[in-house]
Amino acid sequence: MSYFCELRGKKYELSEEVIDSLTDYFLHGDKPGLFLTCVLKNKLVETFSFANDEEIEILPAVLYYIINELPSSCWGNPKIVDNWIVSKEYKFST
Repeated sequence: MSYFCELRGKKYELSEEVIDSLTDYFLHGDKPGLFLTCVLKNKLVETFSFANDEEIEILPAVLYYIINELPSSCWGNPKIVDNWIVSKEYKFST
């Protein structure tokens, strides 16, 4: 299932692959790839360093999705993201 949003008059669509990566990160602590991990960690320079043209194009929609669909307890800085991943690994290993 794709995710659609409109920001400042421009329509965006996030692919099922992006949504699945973010959902798997949230539910299971799966690392979603360099681009999405950098976005989740709020690392702007690294986000653009690892992004391809398509990812740069959808960045506003990725941010919109993260802010509106994921709890703030799982994104925002490197420590939060790393702790989220570790907490999910621990939960599923016990």
